[in-house]
Amino acid sequence: MKKNSFFLLIIISFLLACNGNSTTKEEVKNANTKEQAKEETSKEVTPSATTQYVTAKINGANWKSVPEEILTSYDTYGDKLQIFTKDEKGKMNFLLTLAPFTKTQIGSYNSVKEGAGGYGISLLDEDKADNVENDYDNFHQGIIANCLIIKSITEVKDGKMVQGTFASPMNISNNYEASKDKGVTVSEGKFAVFVKKY
Repeated sequence: MKKNSFFLLIIISFLLACNGNSTTKEEVKNANTKEQAKEETSKEVTPSATTQYVTAKINGANWKSVPEEILTSYDTYGDKLQIFTKDEKGKMNFLLTLAPFTKTQIGSYNSVKEGAGGYGISLLDEDKADNVENDYDNFHQGIIANCLIIKSITEVKDGKMVQGTFASPMNISNNYEASKDKGVTVSEGKFAVFVKKY
């Protein structure tokens, strides 16, 4: 009887040890899974230049920025975000202005004169060879409804991704004579840009 009790005690001890060991393995597995999830989250990288874009049509002709030539600049004093772009020729460049940026949310924005902050579009022609002034904006021609539409503002590592659309008829900037006003139409504008934490 003592032998049977002894063997029974050994078997129970063995089973308890196995059961305790399997629980430990399960806990280790769960801990490893949580650690992997943390690592994957921390691997989130700052959006690269190739994830940024600005595209549009100017008088019906396709325009596309060079991803490496998209610059976002945030001025804390004026609470102004400016998105400056260049195309592959480096001649026709967009400047999108959003101010006050800290109050910018998903939704539509009308053009507002830049002097009071505001939202608007400028199209700058840096082709100095033709000696023709061709800078356009929509700040000085009254309110253009829905000229900028913000689709999303997403928190990412080291900043925010801002996505939206833009479109507007545009007059030559008021720095030039009215007789030179040719006017252009910007349509189907789309953008996704990275704004560093400020």
